[in-house]
Amino acid sequence: MTGSGGGDVTFEPYENSGVAISPRQGVYNKIGEDFRLNFDYKSIGVNPAMLIRMVDDATGAVCGTFSIDYTFTDDRLAVLNQFVLRSDREVTAPGSYTLEFPDGTFYRSSDSEDIGAFKFRYVVSEDGLAFTPDPAYSFVYPSPEQSVRSLDRLTVTFPDYEKAAPSMNGNIKVTDTAGNTVATGLAISSKEGIGQNQVAVTFQPVITAEGEYTVTMDAGTFSIGESGVASKEIQLRYMVKEKAFDPDDPEGPFDNRGVKIYPEQGRYKSLNTFTLTFDCEKTGINFAKMVTVYNDETGEIFGTCGVDYGANFGKEVTADVLPWMNVPGTYTIVFPQGTFYDFGSEAEPEMPVYKFRYVIDPDGAVVTPVTENVTADPKTGSTVNSIESIRVTFPDYTRVERSYIVDQLNMEIKVVDASGQTVSEGSVVQDHTDVITNSMQINFDPVVKEKGDYDVIFARRVFLLGEEGEKRFNEEFKPHYNILQSSIESITGADAATAAIYTVQGVRVENAAAPGVYIFVAPDGTTRKVVVR
Repeated sequence: MTGSGGGDVTFEPYENSGVAISPRQGVYNKIGEDFRLNFDYKSIGVNPAMLIRMVDDATGAVCGTFSIDYTFTDDRLAVLNQFVLRSDREVTAPGSYTLEFPDGTFYRSSDSEDIGAFKFRYVVSEDGLAFTPDPAYSFVYPSPEQSVRSLDRLTVTFPDYEKAAPSMNGNIKVTDTAGNTVATGLAISSKEGIGQNQVAVTFQPVITAEGEYTVTMDAGTFSIGESGVASKEIQLRYMVKEKAFDPDDPEGPFDNRGVKIYPEQGRYKSLNTFTLTFDCEKTGINFAKMVTVYNDETGEIFGTCGVDYGANFGKEVTADVLPWMNVPGTYTIVFPQGTFYDFGSEAEPEMPVYKFRYVIDPDGAVVTPVTENVTADPKTGSTVNSIESIRVTFPDYTRVERSYIVDQLNMEIKVVDASGQTVSEGSVVQDHTDVITNSMQINFDPVVKEKGDYDVIFARRVFLLGEEGEKRFNEEFKPHYNILQSSIESITGADAATAAIYTVQGVRVENAAAPGVYIFVAPDGTTRKVVVR
């Protein structure tokens, strides 16, 4: 066949099932550095060790190699079936070229089955087409193929472009299973408060009747990019169900089988930390997945959610939202399919998508963090000569351990001065004994000796509290200390009657009755060392 715009250059494309590429196979004035891949499967994995090459058909020479990454939204939400390829060079010499993907470059996330080798052919000719990506949408929110309570608004995002807007061409309609048009859509530009590369679509009338519906957006409905490229046709399918979650109804949460979340779905004043507990024996995490928080009212991304293993490893997962959910509105936290998997089974199957919806309301419930009974030696509020080591004890527990995620998440134990500056860092000392107790010693480097007020900050999750199966992370706590002077080398005559009395460890005592060495500190700051035998 003859390529469009390619004059007399002969061009024969490869046939590939289940995958599309942009720019599509054809005759171009050059081959650029970037391509886009789109698979028919919902979730695709990548083997980065495979070598993707551009080969000269005439000579067999490698003209370029490619790196590969998922397509991402503006806020780094991965699109699980779309990829971007980036070459280390352009190809401008006239000729025929083949883009080769070895067997095993991609695999289906659902069953880890390799997707076979495939190829794409390109011809470079002086009168070929300009090498530009085809206009295509990346994702729509709410995601298609899901149940919704009503069909009233969608948000379409074009992450490969900086701008998107409604055009004067193209219709938007909603049809039922019989093909009847039951609603029409109106595209709203970014002036309505959504992202510059997003377009919202509202429907009239709002569809609330249960059933299956198809949303069709004609080609050219949207104008994309600075040059106003026409969008392709978009078709989406939704199920409307009366019992789908109503954001204003705290009794109607998303139904996520096999997992529980705390705080449970509902209405709260603010939220930032969640704990997920799974029914399976051992739960694994795919840290490459992007967990996203959406604003349900606008469809925009509000923030992201960091995920890590919980205190009861394999049963619990912790999720921290950034930024805090404290702006009034309705939000959905979306854990994509494959974020979690059952590593207690031989097949290690992926878990499905999980969604949890919350309403942030100034009059909503307050999530009170768990507080534990913890003591410090020296005790908090003490006046000490230095901060060198502290022993913390959790009387309500029989077991305390250094958390396994301290290093992984860079959890901190630190000393800060009155201005909030970090002046020392602490490290947990593991007791060399087979008996695990409810206390831990922390040593500080450097030793703090300068006069002043200090807080020792123990971050959340630096300790694991409790027995196996019932463990929990500690919450943040801050013992406070005062260093009266930088050293006690200068001993002067203090009045014993009015002096404050300290042990050489810096612990204040009521009297010097017990044998030992004491430091008497007079109201004027003068000190005297006393030995009681």
